[in-house]
Amino acid sequence: MSEATWVTLSFAFSTVTNLVVLFGILSFIYWIWGNKTPLVAKYHDLLEILLAAAYTGYALVLAALNSHFTTPLLGLHWTGLNLLVVAIFIFDLLLANRWQFAIGVLETLGYAWFMGGRPTPAVLALLAGLILVQAFASFGGYRFWRNHAVMLGSLALAGVLAMGLMWVIGGSLDFAGFWSRQIIAFVVIAVGAYEYFRMLLVSQLRVESQIELDELTGLKNFRTFDHDMHTRYAGYRQNGTGLTLLELDIDWFKRINDTYDHLVGNAVLKGVGQATAAFAQALPQTAAAYRLGGEEFCIAVTALPQDAALGVAQALKAKLDALTFTADGAAFSITVSVGLAEAIPADLNYLDVYKRVDHFLYEAKRAGRDRLNIGGRIVA
Repeated sequence: MSEATWVTLSFAFSTVTNLVVLFGILSFIYWIWGNKTPLVAKYHDLLEILLAAAYTGYALVLAALNSHFTTPLLGLHWTGLNLLVVAIFIFDLLLANRWQFAIGVLETLGYAWFMGGRPTPAVLALLAGLILVQAFASFGGYRFWRNHAVMLGSLALAGVLAMGLMWVIGGSLDFAGFWSRQIIAFVVIAVGAYEYFRMLLVSQLRVESQIELDELTGLKNFRTFDHDMHTRYAGYRQNGTGLTLLELDIDWFKRINDTYDHLVGNAVLKGVGQATAAFAQALPQTAAAYRLGGEEFCIAVTALPQDAALGVAQALKAKLDALTFTADGAAFSITVSVGLAEAIPADLNYLDVYKRVDHFLYEAKRAGRDRLNIGGRIVA
């Protein structure tokens, strides 16, 4: 084979190998992200940053070794440059961390210094452009990571700036096929890395959304309720905005399952869940609906005026009592019991509010069901 063929094969195999290894590192980072073991969960940010730094450091050393042991005409150190530019961008986008950004900047500057760059206006301008692209990925990329045009355009800009930087530092390389190989290699690594990153992130978000949502009703589950309530209660403490919980329970739900069957019972749960979610969404205040488990549901409302609490609870109960369901060709309706509690200064955390509303709901059921309990007062 000719020398040009060997060079082309070297570029191709080096590109594919580096891309596969980059896929492996991204997979490992996502494994760390999703790992819930105590040790990994405690240090997952640090582990991800160290892993990303190790890989981009590998790309930096790869470029240095290729530059030292091969003739510059082969341009193998440029393969390392491709990998370094893409890896830093993807890790900046993925981790969105100021430490990762700082490491990427240092590696970018280190590469230019190692390859003999001098602080000329052109070199400084190209370096500044590269660092700005990295800053965009770190601090603004999370808004656009689903947008192919923005992400691939940003990667393309990073590639143009990096190649321009090396052209300024190393002089023009115009032998046959060099630029076409270089550009193709960059496109393959950039598109492959971004698409793999995007696929992993979409998959992870889908898994997390399933964990956060109740499978039957589509409402947020108790795990999400617990997380959200910590945030809402912190806002109540810091800003003085009110926090109101309305907890409801379907009356005599076991009878529905026993009289009809569990499929009908599931249809009732789904209908009540959807109606509760629609009610919460229609409120003028910030509100969210949750299925706490079994036949119990909850709505958390921020900044609900005290004089509006009874009206909201009555409207919720009326909406759910008006629902109709069908079994064996016959229609039937349900009733619900509702408890309402508001956060007060004496509460230590959101659990105090939750325990209180749960107690109010229990008292409403003990009073005969089909009742409202507003702050400890039973309303028929």
